[in-house]
Amino acid sequence: ITSPLTKVPKMYGVAIDKPLRPDDRKLMESTFTLRDETLLRPAVVSVDKRNPLALNMTITEGKNRQIRRLCEELGYEVRSLCRLSIGPIRLGNLAEGEARPLTEKELSLIKSLLSLHSA
Repeated sequence: ITSPLTKVPKMYGVAIDKPLRPDDRKLMESTFTLRDETLLRPAVVSVDKRNPLALNMTITEGKNRQIRRLCEELGYEVRSLCRLSIGPIRLGNLAEGEARPLTEKELSLIKSLLSLHSA
């Protein structure tokens, strides 16, 4: 489910060094080409109403350092980056490198999600 080919949405919490400009948000939410000509699919971006430096970004590819590279191209420094969910699975309070067994419901959701994306 982490492969960019599956197009399973992955949500990240992102802290940046300055407030996101509306024009940059529009760029993030459209197909974007990096300087090295890497093509990125659109992200879904929301800004925390209480903290303009905190974003939630949902991507469907997960290319190498995609969020960091996109932010850097637009002039933002990523101060922290944390994956919040993969498809229907919320990661909750898992520490970095920690794992937990999937529930039966989560396994079922993943199987149906992957069958939708492979069709």
